Amino acid sequence: MLNICEYKIRLRFFSEKKTFVLNLFSKMKKQEGIRKMIIDGLQRKIDVHTLSTSLNVSLRTIRRVKAKGTPKRSAGSGRKGKLTTAQKTKITKTLKNRKGASLRKLVKEFHQKGENISRTSIQRYVHKQPWGTSRVLHKKPKLSQKNINDRKSFYQHLTSKYCILNPITGLSTLNKILFTDEAPVFLHPRPNKQNYRVYSEHSEASQYKQWKGEGSKLVVAAGVSASGFTDLYIFPPNQVLNSNFYIDELLPFYQSQIKKLYKSNWRDVFLQEDGATPHRSKVVNKWKSEKWKSKLFSYDENMHWIWPGNSPDLNPIENVWPLLQNCVFDDPVPQNMEQLRLKIVERWTEIQRSESHTNLIESFVQRLRLCRDFQGDITPY
Repeated sequence: MLNICEYKIRLRFFSEKKTFVLNLFSKMKKQEGIRKMIIDGLQRKIDVHTLSTSLNVSLRTIRRVKAKGTPKRSAGSGRKGKLTTAQKTKITKTLKNRKGASLRKLVKEFHQKGENISRTSIQRYVHKQPWGTSRVLHKKPKLSQKNINDRKSFYQHLTSKYCILNPITGLSTLNKILFTDEAPVFLHPRPNKQNYRVYSEHSEASQYKQWKGEGSKLVVAAGVSASGFTDLYIFPPNQVLNSNFYIDELLPFYQSQIKKLYKSNWRDVFLQEDGATPHRSKVVNKWKSEKWKSKLFSYDENMHWIWPGNSPDLNPIENVWPLLQNCVFDDPVPQNMEQLRLKIVERWTEIQRSESHTNLIESFVQRLRLCRDFQGDITPY
């Protein structure tokens, strides 16, 4: 006789097994349907590249189906699988939704227990699972409750005052915003272990000699609007962004760029700034209220700061900085600060000539929608 606990365990096991079999059967039916469409397309003499794109399958799959000439799945070899149920459970527990999980570490654990399982066998099993897609972890700022509340208030302010989500009135406002920011470009940036790889027969090629800290850098400032990108402002050597420098240099630069992009309509343009301290200090706020001639997007009508902190995902120009910062890896690689300056100017000229500013500005509406849908939390941008 089974006690109630054993009965529940077995019932759950058979329920999970039934769900797995049904999902597998559904997947097989779907694959057979795709093979039928491939054969039908080949009979109609549709180009294999067109079939590959429209059906989202590889050219190798199309060639295999063409060679077989039938949508039926080939019979298996009958060989028993290498992984036992216990081993599959161990793989799932170790890898599923676990940060820092490693196939190599898992193979090592199996070998230490005397279980001779290859990395390829584990990899094949993982790729067949619904959760088996490897995803890159993106660094995102952690928001406090105040940040989240500020983001909600900012969204409500934009929708109530400017109707920013409205296709007509919102678009007219969106076309008159200059999004600005400042960012460093390092001569010797710290490498990302996952992305920076060197293919070479010599192990010495993988050694990356790094300066202590990040090394030399240039700080740049720029803006993007529906009318295009501004020019690039490069800070003087060793210059720190503070209130005085912001008033004397950057604000006049941004205003001159607004006049350049919008001509006679420059007084109707909004200047957007993030929450850096020099952007909203008392001295800067006083200067803006007395001398700034156009509009300010990061303030309300009473000159109260409303742009939420820790919100780089809401600023479209943040997506431009990686394009500029990665220029240090292009040949010829800059070796000193002057070469870095020339490289930055050259890359920024290419960015200005592109039409990417249109997509960046239009993405601001989607960023706000995601901010609303995520209840003020950080968005995928």
